[in-house]
Amino acid sequence: MASPCCPSCCLACSGGRLGKDKTYTGPYSLNNFISAGTLIIQLDPERPEIECGHLHADDGWHVFSGKLFDQHLLVNEGFCREMDFLITHRFISVTYRFGCSLSAFLRIYLIPYDLPNVQGKLRIRNEALVAPTRGFLNNLLPTISQNEDHWNGLYSPSFLPTLLPGMKVIYLNSVVDFL
Repeated sequence: MASPCCPSCCLACSGGRLGKDKTYTGPYSLNNFISAGTLIIQLDPERPEIECGHLHADDGWHVFSGKLFDQHLLVNEGFCREMDFLITHRFISVTYRFGCSLSAFLRIYLIPYDLPNVQGKLRIRNEALVAPTRGFLNNLLPTISQNEDHWNGLYSPSFLPTLLPGMKVIYLNSVVDFL
């Protein structure tokens, strides 16, 4: 059941009516993945309300879906599409929770190609799938923070939001474009 203190849950979840956990006991458990780090992304102050997915992952955070976030982020247009592609094709797994100041912490897990009990499905992939994945991972990996405070959903004194191409960062009500 969803924790009543989860900052990402809606009132129905925190009241115990809708929240549920998504736990995997097989090879796709988060425990079998590589904890790569976090992204901290800014939410659009014009559209900050994101519909709760009513679903917690093994780590207690919410399961990320680009469809939920797409219209609410101050990031380049393709960010959510690229994340969903990588998630759908099992290159990464992503969980999130909201922070303060209109931001969200995203935990990024890399899925090893040699997971046991998947019969090599992750090892042998079509080049048509691998080619865009290379580009998407080249965009994603350099932006990941390995700050332990960020992994725990806390801001550290050296907090800087993740800056992706096309992202607009809001500092004291002024918008700065990052190129």
